[in-house]
Amino acid sequence: MRRLPTAVFVLLSGALLFGCSVLPGCGEHEPPLQPLRLEARAVLQVAGRPVEVELALEQEEIRLGLMHRTEVPEDRGMLFVFESERDRSFFMHNVPITLDLCFLESDGTVINIEHGKPFEDEPKLLSARPARYVLELAGGWAERHGLMPGDRIEIPAEVAARALYP
Repeated sequence: MRRLPTAVFVLLSGALLFGCSVLPGCGEHEPPLQPLRLEARAVLQVAGRPVEVELALEQEEIRLGLMHRTEVPEDRGMLFVFESERDRSFFMHNVPITLDLCFLESDGTVINIEHGKPFEDEPKLLSARPARYVLELAGGWAERHGLMPGDRIEIPAEVAARALYP
């Protein structure tokens, strides 16, 4: 039997091990990846508190959202900015933490708040009616700070104007 050089064996082993880690059935969830960190940011007043949000503007940013984040600091979050109001559905694929998802109308009025559980893979987090924005905050944030449906979050005009995805 012919022996492979050690370097080749190590490379092949690494490739095989890596391949196994991403194959279905090899693990409960996909391997941890580096979370997406968005450069575009804004500060919103939410329930009387300043909250710094990353702005998800492009299709890939919206698709990845807070996947692979292991924490969301108390007064931080992500705002998904869409061009128009539509029925919105979200799920928690590859999100290992709990989140509050606040569905907002074009004028920033909170439609409803849903509570995402880690790794929920089905779109169970739905807007009660068409929404233009979705604000994701640390799990339990809305209850801790008294944010409720009917409250209004002012979305700066320059944030609204940056929308790229329907």
